[in-house]
Amino acid sequence: MLSNNSKYSNQVREDTAKYIIESGKSSTSISEGIGIDENTVCRGVRYYRRKCNLPTYAEEKEKVEILNLLKSNLRRKCIG
Repeated sequence: MLSNNSKYSNQVREDTAKYIIESGKSSTSISEGIGIDENTVCRGVRYYRRKCNLPTYAEEKEKVEILNLLKSNLRRKCIG
């Protein structure tokens, strides 16, 4: 659970994390846009991912890279 001595409610943190994950936008750009410290936002996203059993950012990024490699290999096979 997130800290109880926070300026932001758990609901605000969860809503922010959910938005970041669903939109694919960076925590940095969102934190700057809403005026919340980047570290606070990143911790909220990390907590939300764990709570909802979602893959980490690194795992998600790795999956995207693998899919892109597969796509490029398929294109080469279709063209060649």
